[in-house]
Amino acid sequence: APALMLPSAAANAHKKRAISHRGRARRFVDWLLAAVRRIVVDIPFAYFLRRVVGKASGFWMTSLQSVWGNPNDVSDTDGLRFQWPAIGKGWERGLLA
Repeated sequence: APALMLPSAAANAHKKRAISHRGRARRFVDWLLAAVRRIVVDIPFAYFLRRVVGKASGFWMTSLQSVWGNPNDVSDTDGLRFQWPAIGKGWERGLLA
């Protein structure tokens, strides 16, 4: 009877190794997709956000005037209040997370 158990134990060990290899392959594919996403999407989009939102002084004034009730009521301090969070280093990473 013990001899009958060995082939099944060997088959189970082989199945576990096959599952383990699939797990490693899946982790590698996940890592590869994350790296591609970072290179293709995150880095260019972060650059775009920094250039358009963070640096452009007219972005916030133009945007606020288009959504404000009366565009003439938008003051420079209103524009600065909205622009202030975009001045800190790395703020765009929060949008991409």
